[in-house]
Amino acid sequence: MIPKHKGDFSVITSLNEASLDQLKLNVWGLLEWMKDLNWPVSRPIAEKLRKHTPDILEELMAILLGSDEEWKYSCIAVFGIASSNPPLELRNKIIDMCKQPTKSEVEADINYIACEVIKTWN
Repeated sequence: MIPKHKGDFSVITSLNEASLDQLKLNVWGLLEWMKDLNWPVSRPIAEKLRKHTPDILEELMAILLGSDEEWKYSCIAVFGIASSNPPLELRNKIIDMCKQPTKSEVEADINYIACEVIKTWN
């Protein structure tokens, strides 16, 4: 279920057939592939995980509270637009990143993507 390299599409079928319990057991390994949305396997992983945003909220919040700015950017871009009404904790963190970003978040354009995602919420 977890790719071995950035072009490893052989795992996508098992990923698509995975239960929520299986996803949760492998969530960190799957989220690792979200660090760079240019990696070919990141898109199908994002599509699968996006459907379960509330179920992986704890892991998403850990990323957003961390120091890997590229990973934050990717997660905001993918999970911030999961619905017009993302989970409240995620929503509030994205609003905070838009309105009160850290210096490193500004340097990584996280405030920009956060503000753009907010516009999609209606």
